[in-house]
Amino acid sequence: MKPKIRIEIFGKANRKLLEEFLSEKYEISEQEFDLLIIDELTLKMKMEEIEKIRSGTFLPVLLVAKERVEEEVWRFVDEVIMIPIQKAELLKRVEALLRTRMQAIELEKHSKMLELELGALFESIGNPVLVLSPNFEIIYANRKTKELLEAIGISDFAGLKCHKVFHGKDEPVEFCPVNAMLKSGKTETREMEVPILGGSFVVTATPIFEDGKLKKIIHIAVDVTQLREAEKEIRSLFSEVSRLNELLRVIYRVNRQMVRRKDFGEVIADVVRELGKLGECFYTQEKDRHCVRRAIERKEIVREHSEDCRFYQEHKEKQVIVYPLETDSEVGALFFITERLRESEFELIKTLMGDIEFVKEKLRLEDEKTRLLEQLQRNINEIAYLVDGIRNPLAAIFAYMELFADDNLREKVHKQVLRIDKIISRLDKVWLDSEKIKNTIGKIDRQ
Repeated sequence: MKPKIRIEIFGKANRKLLEEFLSEKYEISEQEFDLLIIDELTLKMKMEEIEKIRSGTFLPVLLVAKERVEEEVWRFVDEVIMIPIQKAELLKRVEALLRTRMQAIELEKHSKMLELELGALFESIGNPVLVLSPNFEIIYANRKTKELLEAIGISDFAGLKCHKVFHGKDEPVEFCPVNAMLKSGKTETREMEVPILGGSFVVTATPIFEDGKLKKIIHIAVDVTQLREAEKEIRSLFSEVSRLNELLRVIYRVNRQMVRRKDFGEVIADVVRELGKLGECFYTQEKDRHCVRRAIERKEIVREHSEDCRFYQEHKEKQVIVYPLETDSEVGALFFITERLRESEFELIKTLMGDIEFVKEKLRLEDEKTRLLEQLQRNINEIAYLVDGIRNPLAAIFAYMELFADDNLREKVHKQVLRIDKIISRLDKVWLDSEKIKNTIGKIDRQ
């Protein structure tokens, strides 16, 4: 199925051109869409609607502008293109945004699957489990909790404070693990009596953070053995979601930076810097390492290392990824050392490496274009030299013809001079056309 693009541009002519060009590869849609293309007037009129669109799963917004935009505009858009723009450049920007959109959709599907798994895990636990808001309000209760409360006549408790439901108090009770957790910012465990349930429970309150802010609290009442296993599984699931989110953000930042680079060394520096936020990342040209040679020979990512590899000895508990990078001038490898990756995380890393190859090829083509332009300039200079070198002697020949006594000979020479003059005129035209081509390419590059 083709990705869907919605175009909201007031200029009918520009909108029609965009629709005709993009419809060759994508579906133009007024309803559901994967990319929104707007102009500055649409942005001013629909800021609230656009902000609402951007509040959910990553849905890119591309702004078509005639001049540089204010910093505030970046709250509402993900990319800005200045018109006029070359079709190839426009398509490249659109492809980058749609590629990130597809990655976000896959991540959301994976997150929903994890939420279902987490819900199933909570339901399978044979002890009471709650999910609380930072204000002690009950957001979710598993089946065991409902059974215990329904047995004592409590069935409608969603949104109520946990201390009101379980302790009959308007404020948290003494030794409340949730209260202690809010103060410490870390997991707290307390053993406490819960008279309403007729027993003593070991209760653990675990904070769940998103972007550094407390979002939820996992409240589990189990015996100590079950507690340890449940916490480990829950943290693992939430950790995977968090790592996937962070990895996707890193890939998105790298992609935005890469498309603006003119030098492949700067691209590698961007990747090393951003991936370095998730682990250890560096680029090397040391080809004597076994894993580097293997990656270069196979032209594929290496993530498993033999026992004689020093990375196996130094990083047994971690994942060492080696990606071969080959350019016209050098051969090297990119190393990324991090906690062991799940398959979903590794697939995102592979996507990033594919993006690097795309940018590398783009830069190679740009270098080739520069080389051809330089050759074009040399050809122009050579034509100019040839034209001047022929025209001056030709003028002298034309003057000497008047000295010929033989009219027939003078007429023959005159015809040949005219033929040469036509050739010079054609060379003049080629010269001017070549200059126009060079200037046109220069204007496109400056846009």
